[in-house]
Amino acid sequence: MKSGRTQVEIIALYEELGSYRAVGALLGCDHKTVKRYVQAAGEAGQLAPALQRARVTDDFSELIAGRVQQSGGMVTGRRLMRIMRAAGYEGSERSLRRALAEAKAAWRARQALEGRVYRPWVSEPGEWMLCDWGAAGTVPTPAGPRKLSFFSSVLGFSRYRTVSFSCSERFGALAVGLAHSFEAAGGVPARVLFDNPKTITTGHLAGAAVLNPDLVRLAAHYRFSPRTTERSDPESKGKVEAVVRFTKSDLIPYEGFSSLDEANQAGAAWCVVQPKARSAGDGKYSLTIMPTAEVLRDLLNDASFGQRIPEDEIHELAEYFVETDQWRRLWSDERDIVLGPKGSGKSALPGPGWRAHELGG
Repeated sequence: MKSGRTQVEIIALYEELGSYRAVGALLGCDHKTVKRYVQAAGEAGQLAPALQRARVTDDFSELIAGRVQQSGGMVTGRRLMRIMRAAGYEGSERSLRRALAEAKAAWRARQALEGRVYRPWVSEPGEWMLCDWGAAGTVPTPAGPRKLSFFSSVLGFSRYRTVSFSCSERFGALAVGLAHSFEAAGGVPARVLFDNPKTITTGHLAGAAVLNPDLVRLAAHYRFSPRTTERSDPESKGKVEAVVRFTKSDLIPYEGFSSLDEANQAGAAWCVVQPKARSAGDGKYSLTIMPTAEVLRDLLNDASFGQRIPEDEIHELAEYFVETDQWRRLWSDERDIVLGPKGSGKSALPGPGWRAHELGG
């Protein structure tokens, strides 16, 4: 341990020279020893602020920080050098690299402190559908074990979800999965959001996705607008990522499925229970049992919408006749003319009304 006099000399020389190695060379000790005493003095508040020399990159610090921000910390010193030369920079590339490294470190520290900003994503009814593929292990087939995948989709507003299984993720399987989703949802949304596999995008040009021509033709057939997410950014489609996660945890058994048909049957039964849209009050989710196609067909078969001609159901109309102000004027002879389009029941109006009034009177 150095004496008190030596420690004072170390701190005084460092404040003057600003270099651990220079102080160590003058006092005949290791630079790490100098660093230890200087740091201890700084923590105790005994060290005067170090004077920094002006650097050739100081006048361009805002430009460097701006390029780091625009590129997400990915800009390189070689590419930035051209911009700096055009802005009047006359220093070396090494000095620029040092300043760029400091700017990137400051940007990463700021990103780690602030984190990613999340905002609620509000979608209009019928506007968005989000789609993605998920892995479901393997399934035995006549050709041997095959990789089993599932195509999942969720509507942006109502959170209505669909799942269909396939042994392929080629474009044909994608088209079948989309057709199944549209049929289950009962319509086609205005926009469909995809990830960036080769069946969706063939590449990226100037930051924009180049869509697969087969997908463009399919979108023109169904009349929806295909959209893609940012590359390597699963959080930009969190709703469908949640469906994939729930499918893996709640639907797919630990031992897997024994066949493709069994997987699709289990997926259809699992999608019967659908989450409702978030309520405006408490923000909680509730579950409802969605009617199956058989239930809807039986309901439509049992429903009756009356006769084609109003005059053919005079007696039925009298059972649910409701007196209105317009009918009372007609009954009291205040009005003698009834206007209405063809088929609106003008000639049937007096019949049930007169009968209901007589029965009630």
